[in-house]
Amino acid sequence: MSRRAQFTPYLLVALALLGACADDPLAPAPLFKPGNAPATPLTATPTQLGFTLPPGIPATLTARVQYVGAIAAQSSNTGCATVTPASVPATKPAGSSQYVATFTVTPVGLGSCTITLTDKKGQTVVVPVSVEGAVTGGRIVFNSSRDGNEEIYIMGANGPVRLTNNTARDRYPVLSPDGTKIAFYSDRDGTGAVWVMDADGTDALKLTSGRGDIKPAFSPDGNRIVYASFRLDAEAELPGLSTDLWIMNADGSNQTLLLDDELGVSDPAFSPDGTRIVFTKGWQIWIMNADGSDPVQLTTQESNSNPSFSPDGTKIVFASDVNGSASGAFMNVWVMNADGSLPVRLTHDFQGADNPTFSPDGARIVFGTTRNGNADIYQINADGSSEVRLTSHQAADVTPRFGN
Repeated sequence: MSRRAQFTPYLLVALALLGACADDPLAPAPLFKPGNAPATPLTATPTQLGFTLPPGIPATLTARVQYVGAIAAQSSNTGCATVTPASVPATKPAGSSQYVATFTVTPVGLGSCTITLTDKKGQTVVVPVSVEGAVTGGRIVFNSSRDGNEEIYIMGANGPVRLTNNTARDRYPVLSPDGTKIAFYSDRDGTGAVWVMDADGTDALKLTSGRGDIKPAFSPDGNRIVYASFRLDAEAELPGLSTDLWIMNADGSNQTLLLDDELGVSDPAFSPDGTRIVFTKGWQIWIMNADGSDPVQLTTQESNSNPSFSPDGTKIVFASDVNGSASGAFMNVWVMNADGSLPVRLTHDFQGADNPTFSPDGARIVFGTTRNGNADIYQINADGSSEVRLTSHQAADVTPRFGN
């Protein structure tokens, strides 16, 4: 018998065993099978989870692998979210090439955590979870990098919704008084301008073509927009401040210079009756008539910024580091009478609190802070009580503004 004939039966047996292993998911994997690709890693759908409390509706998390076996699930913080069951066998649905295991993730408390899935081979996948608070008293627009780029979001009772989606920087959103439009800054055309879009993110339209037109604000009737701009001066004496204030019609027409000052002017906001504009000049709060005349300084100490009126026009909320610099604190939320008298500190942060605005009913104030090591959005009552954390995403959520 030839050497080739002697080994033929053994070769046939080996091939049969390889075929059996391919058909039997419980059989041990062969050491070598021609044409075999590496096993697909453990995957999860969705890749991240976001919840709003209330109502805190549970969500389904689905794991997929290429082989049978149990998959374990564990939450990094059960005070944030829980996952059940702790372990479940993966099964192959009819017509599927993968084995699937499903879990239920339930939000428990505000904050951020992760769900870690582990398969029988020790492969893991980590799913970020954020549990955020529901907004009361209106809607909030803000910009965030939670999807990898600076985009505009809107948040109400059902949590944040992304409105823009491009590679540009979209910042400083503000809702129109009737809640149908959002004005914002974008450099999507390379220049940095004021844009406007519908409140659902559609029909974006460029309004200005100046150099660095930022921080728009609507008039109470929605017919005009005031904004800050670098268009007249190449450099401001105080870095980070725009050098002039402009006003235009809400369709972008009739752009008119209101105020140009070497100290830099920024952060404009209309009074509820539309007759005055409050703004920042040289890190102090000022107020002037809506035509740019009769500017009056309201604050005199430390650094102040981002002023805006209460809905009844009697108060101005703003950010300030008064009584904070000496102890190493940063900006906090303050409120004062519209004439600058009786300033009252509302927050006591040592990581900064900025960009405060009143809710449409005047009962609440929203602001941004980095108090937990990350830029998030909080809400308090107008007297500083009953603080609620609204966002807890790992990305930065900044420049919040209340609106209808």
